[in-house]
Amino acid sequence: MKKELIYIFFILLLFYGIHGFPMDMETFTGISTIDVNFYDTYFVLPSAYYWFITLSFTFSIAYLIRVLLTRFKNWYAKLIYLITNGLFIISLVYVIQFLNLILKDFPEKGLASHKTFYTYFYVTTALLLFAVVMEILVLFKMRKK
Repeated sequence: MKKELIYIFFILLLFYGIHGFPMDMETFTGISTIDVNFYDTYFVLPSAYYWFITLSFTFSIAYLIRVLLTRFKNWYAKLIYLITNGLFIISLVYVIQFLNLILKDFPEKGLASHKTFYTYFYVTTALLLFAVVMEILVLFKMRKK
């Protein structure tokens, strides 16, 4: 268990090192926002959503690699992977719903932005399918042992 705590601490340190350490509590409390500009419309999202999605993605990928390298033998790694990947799947469902809202409400806008949003939509959907398949695989491997 100590090794897993060190691994979690290392992932958090690496994550915050890449994204920058937040210097104010507004980032954590959800007061700060991220603005998505689509023509004359602004979608305002709390930055806590961005932090949650990217952190769950980071943990999901890191623990997927860890589970695959240990060949499904580390029980704690599998459990942490299942939890973080489940949270990542839930967040991807909301991202797909947000992209679907943008694509549905703005059909008459420019074709270039449609291609960009459709690409984001398809990549997010493929990522969701991959995450679900890997979640089922790890659950199946946990059941066998």
